[in-house]
Amino acid sequence: MTKMFSYINKFNIRMLILFAALCFVAPVFIRFEYFQLVSLFLCVSLILIIYLNKNIEKKDINYVLAVCLTAFSIRFVIIIIMSLFPTLEISSDAGTYEAGARNIINEWNSGNLIFKGSKTHFFYYVYNAVAYELFGFHSTVVKLFNSFLGILAGVNIYIFTNKLFSVPTAKKATFLTLFFPSLVYWQTMNLKEALIVFLVSAIIKNMLNLWSRPNIKTLSICFVYISFLIVTRNYAGIIFGFFVLVYFLGISKYSLKWKTVVVLVTLLLIGFITYKSGMGVLGWNIIKRFDLEYIDNMRKVNYKGSAEVLLNVSMDTPLGLIKFFPVALVYFIFSPFPWHISSINLISLSAIENIIWDILFVLFFFKGVKLFYKKDKYFCVLLFMILSVFIFIYTITMGNMGLAFRMRSQLLPIFFIFISIGIDTIYLKWKSRLNIHGNYRNK
Repeated sequence: MTKMFSYINKFNIRMLILFAALCFVAPVFIRFEYFQLVSLFLCVSLILIIYLNKNIEKKDINYVLAVCLTAFSIRFVIIIIMSLFPTLEISSDAGTYEAGARNIINEWNSGNLIFKGSKTHFFYYVYNAVAYELFGFHSTVVKLFNSFLGILAGVNIYIFTNKLFSVPTAKKATFLTLFFPSLVYWQTMNLKEALIVFLVSAIIKNMLNLWSRPNIKTLSICFVYISFLIVTRNYAGIIFGFFVLVYFLGISKYSLKWKTVVVLVTLLLIGFITYKSGMGVLGWNIIKRFDLEYIDNMRKVNYKGSAEVLLNVSMDTPLGLIKFFPVALVYFIFSPFPWHISSINLISLSAIENIIWDILFVLFFFKGVKLFYKKDKYFCVLLFMILSVFIFIYTITMGNMGLAFRMRSQLLPIFFIFISIGIDTIYLKWKSRLNIHGNYRNK
């Protein structure tokens, strides 16, 4: 197995050398945009190799390097294909981000550093603006950076799962995170999903670091990522901020005085960020309007296309929510269903992928939760609660299967941690039984 990964790495390195050689002649044959993209791909790949060598143990580097470079190369090829066939990607949101980035750059060129557009999720617009300012208005560059963030998310999941469980479990979780089709698809477009997945994985990894090093420095690193998540997807950052703070207070050995100082400083910082982002102090402007009627209207606004979910259902009362939430939850977790395969479109293709997802979830997810709970009760409950809160929010606000499919992809790396633990549990049980039967036959 090690030889195979070594061979894959050699192949990947040779391909990088070939790309480097092509860079010298590429401008003669192809547009400058692609020459620039190939050059950037090489630079980012080199950064990835250096990063992995510093953060992954030598005995595991062959596997991690092989899957990361392969996954990054696949994403790179998909980006090129999508640039040649633009109808393959979702352009509406990408167009919004590009327009917002242009407005920001115009403000910068006018000497104004204040963002005048929508402040609630402004960071992804700034992220686009920086990329366009540095490399020109080529959306392929942003897509390449998004792909890189997707790979880093896979590395974060590997480090987390390896520290808490084992190398085999970490390998499975990383493989699923890097190669699951929907994650690959969303991360090769100019959408904020890649950034959110990376930030979530980074926060989870640093939450584990808090366990071994419950100090202010580690907590500060955690809250840097949380701050970026707040200005990318506000409620997600606020939820993570709450759970991380509770987790830190539960495990740290600081005195009550120091814990009080940490809580106050954290609340002040988050309050300042949310206030400056137009969300009010600690996101109060958002929290106070989240009654059932508002949420139900938000869900109905999301009825688009031909894949609406629970179109004639109302969840604007407690009774309505209790009655229809289980059905909505089934749609969020399992849809699109196989019977939605009708023509070649996003819903049909995602329904094919969902057959694999449904099998993984049903067979391995709860097994993984059970073993995780036995291994680390406190962290398992915390991670499961975070996952449950996001599932609840996404379930009651989704309006169609396409949106549910896209929102669920942001949580997949957390699901894959539990699923990989479940796969390893069942595999070890089967292996043990086979060994017992084998020994019995030999006797």
